[in-house]
Amino acid sequence: VEIKQSQTKPPPRFTEATLLSAMEGAGKLVEDEELREAMSEKGLGTPATRAAIIEGLINEEYIHRHGKELQATAKAFSLMELLNGLQVPELTRPELTGDWEFQLRQVQRKEITRPGFMKGIEELTRRIVDAANRRQFPLV
Repeated sequence: VEIKQSQTKPPPRFTEATLLSAMEGAGKLVEDEELREAMSEKGLGTPATRAAIIEGLINEEYIHRHGKELQATAKAFSLMELLNGLQVPELTRPELTGDWEFQLRQVQRKEITRPGFMKGIEELTRRIVDAANRRQFPLV
């Protein structure tokens, strides 16, 4: 046995280019095969909206630019903590987008109705509001 002194280093921070790439390939992180397939073509957002999503995060101060690197702010961490505290994990994972993409394809193929899809969104919204009311968290 030989003892070696070394230091760990954190993974590199995202840049806009690496974040755009991660958004494009976000479906690869989804475990459910049908949801992964639904996201395989688009990932998170569309090619036309991904840059706007990042700019929105910057404008709302969820991330800051530091040179080429993007860094999450305290506001972003607070939001994640709030959502985890509300026990609404769907809002913090790419599976929600994958599920919606899958259901929208089902609407296109007339396998489910638009009102059926919207009912699912209403139920999720109601669950989030109910959880917030029970916990009485201040909204971010």
